[in-house]
Amino acid sequence: MKHMNLRQFVITSLFVALTLVLGFTPLGIIPLGFINVTILHIPVIIGTILLGWRTGLLLGFFFGLTSTLRAFGISTPASALVSTLMSASPVFVVIMSMLPRLLVPVVAHLVYRLISSARTHLNAPALSRIADSLIFAIAFPAVVIALYALKALPFWPAAGLFTLFAAFELLFAARTDNAALTISAVAGTLTNTIFYLGLMLLFYHLAGLDTAAILTLITGTGIIAGGTEAIAAAVLTTPVISALKRVKTNA
Repeated sequence: MKHMNLRQFVITSLFVALTLVLGFTPLGIIPLGFINVTILHIPVIIGTILLGWRTGLLLGFFFGLTSTLRAFGISTPASALVSTLMSASPVFVVIMSMLPRLLVPVVAHLVYRLISSARTHLNAPALSRIADSLIFAIAFPAVVIALYALKALPFWPAAGLFTLFAAFELLFAARTDNAALTISAVAGTLTNTIFYLGLMLLFYHLAGLDTAAILTLITGTGIIAGGTEAIAAAVLTTPVISALKRVKTNA
């Protein structure tokens, strides 16, 4: 028992350290100017599935803490949307930065347990392996982002391609043996995206700021950033957890 408690403490500490490193360095944040794309949700989801929802809440807290400190200009500059809201109400920014991050492990844990209990073994067709390969999952979004950044592809076609790709990824991931891992990772990611941007829009309204001017921007951000983050979580969560479980079994 003491050995298992020590192991969980060490793994938890490593995930906390990873979250802080990603949060306070450019490694975990991809700035787009108007908003930031993050991968900090991935350690939270992996830690939740491996170690339980209590550890997940702890990781979610540190995720939210780094987001809050960034909003105040610590470590990396805040996005334009966050800076505007910060000038109107720092309290709203703190709530927006913390609450969605704490909901990520809750949703990921519930979805994982629900799917695991319902279906434990599913067929894994060859196409699903292709859909979940790192080259395909990373290269395609990168090409779309590059085309959009170079203004070779308008916003809505780019957003549509992201949506179709995400649907394709989910369709085939749901048929694999690791469906619970993949879908819970996507659910946790979308929880972060939807609640974060939803609270931002709500707080803009409550603070008396112009919501009409940012509605299209937030919608586009949800599709582009949210789709990218969900794909990254779906692709990385399953192999990482599978590898860590093998290490745990062999230890």
